[in-house]
Amino acid sequence: MKIALPVAQNQVCMHFGHCEEFAIFEVDEESKEIIGSEFVPSPPH
Repeated sequence: MKIALPVAQNQVCMHFGHCEEFAIFEVDEESKEIIGSEFVPSPPH
């Protein structure tokens, strides 16, 4: 499972539309452990 969190200034941002980038975590559903992560720049508006 992949989970995306909006990030601004290295902190979770309240709004997807105002974030600088997205932190994307890949989680193993059985063990509930993070098995991968990446940071992706947010697209331009």
